[in-house]
Amino acid sequence: MKKISCFVFACISLLFFTIPTYAAEKQSEYKEVAMFKNNQVPEKVEEQLREKFPEVNVVLIKEIGLLKYNTNSQEISNRVHDFLNNSYRDLIDEQGKESNLSIPSITPSVTSNIANYNIVSNKKDRLISQSQINLNQWQGHINSVTNNRKSYEIQKGNHSISVAIIDSGIDLNHPDLKENILNNGKSFVPNEPSTMDVSGHGTMVAGVIAANGRTKGVGPNIGIVPYKVIGKDGGEATWVSKAIVEAANDGHEVINISLGVYQSLKDENNKVTIKSYKRAIDYALKKKSIVVASAGNDSFDINNPRKLAQQRGFNNDAQVRVPSSLPHVITVGASTMDKKIANYSNYGKKVKVFSPGGDLGPLWETDEIPDISQMVLTTYPTYLDKTPLANITNLPEGYNWDMGSSFSSPAVSALVALLISEKSEKGYENISFSQVEKIINKSSEKGLPPDNIKIINVYDALKLVTLVKHSKN
Repeated sequence: MKKISCFVFACISLLFFTIPTYAAEKQSEYKEVAMFKNNQVPEKVEEQLREKFPEVNVVLIKEIGLLKYNTNSQEISNRVHDFLNNSYRDLIDEQGKESNLSIPSITPSVTSNIANYNIVSNKKDRLISQSQINLNQWQGHINSVTNNRKSYEIQKGNHSISVAIIDSGIDLNHPDLKENILNNGKSFVPNEPSTMDVSGHGTMVAGVIAANGRTKGVGPNIGIVPYKVIGKDGGEATWVSKAIVEAANDGHEVINISLGVYQSLKDENNKVTIKSYKRAIDYALKKKSIVVASAGNDSFDINNPRKLAQQRGFNNDAQVRVPSSLPHVITVGASTMDKKIANYSNYGKKVKVFSPGGDLGPLWETDEIPDISQMVLTTYPTYLDKTPLANITNLPEGYNWDMGSSFSSPAVSALVALLISEKSEKGYENISFSQVEKIINKSSEKGLPPDNIKIINVYDALKLVTLVKHSKN
């Protein structure tokens, strides 16, 4: 595994879309989660808590046996904790503090001072006027996995098959996306009922899946719906678990999660988050929703918990990255445009497949010359200020360059949606998780040595649909 340079590690891998285990908690807010055995919250527990502790906010996710409570009083929080332990000790599986999530960063720090670098590209007209710019020519990440969009001739997707995007929301009025947004979705962020994107991350993810305008996605006719779990102050792990459950209940065939958090297998608080994610994913699978998640961007091997903890500087711990390390998830790493593993991408046996997440090009490590043609160009909220890199390269409003496994995962989510659409249109039974894995594995293109990673090929995958056995699920 190629080691990332110290400079790039500092500027990129630590700042990409990896969410720390804990963000700073709001002052005087105490949040705890209890997971009950057999996925069953006792019938009277909510009523009892509301009677005994009316100042406590109680949230239930009954499908996975989760109860969350929060209060502004440490004393009351302790009393609730004691009440649950005294009354339901034998029924509680795990109990601990809520994990907070930070707002995903949008661009690597190097792009904030991109004007200090000489930008190169393999395109002769790399810095042309905004009115003339042809954005499609810059979407190497889309072209490479669709055989230069030849896959569109087989399947572009349809609104009968949809992808739930669990993220920071979506620009609901973006011209490249609005025709494929089936409804406004749901926000799990208190006091932020709108699912409009607050950071840009969710809109960029959405563009990789279903953009259909000046830019294109892997499936330009796929239906998408936002499930907002990141607000202006960040998010919480329980919101992600609840969003997974809600998306499955709403009937979305695919759920994309370009977010992640490292958790300790030895920490009681972390165990709650791990179990809640596991149960939510298993619930989604039972509802025939396939979860696709990004591997992360820290150059870590996420297959071995002890090794992962050591890589993160915790020598006496064992850690996992959720949801990407969990069973029943299609975990996606980032490759470069030249079919190598991106040097920031997490890796390991649990990373099932790769898709282009972009990088700064071959001259970056040797000469610090970034090549924008090697990055991902995708949609960005039209109402947010343009990023420095978008300004320097004369991108119109509503578009941005970036890189990371956050943009590899949605390409695979789109592929899964296209496979389901193709099978459905041909009159076959609904495709299963194992069938999806089989098709992706068989159709993926082998990357370059020494890693020989598997990189998705949408065109070849769609051609395999009629060749796979179509047994009932």
